[in-house]
Amino acid sequence: MISQAQLLWLLVLWIQDSSKDIVMTQISESMSVSPEDTVNINCKAITNFKPYQEQ
Repeated sequence: MISQAQLLWLLVLWIQDSSKDIVMTQISESMSVSPEDTVNINCKAITNFKPYQEQ
């Protein structure tokens, strides 16, 4: 049997998972490299958690 506390946590996690938006943006647009070059790709992730959604 599941306790009320466990049920509450499952509900909180489900709500967060079902209403999150993740936006990935690349910092630099383009660059020229040779096949032997090492390349680092930097990006930024923005996560927006919405506790509820208006109807």
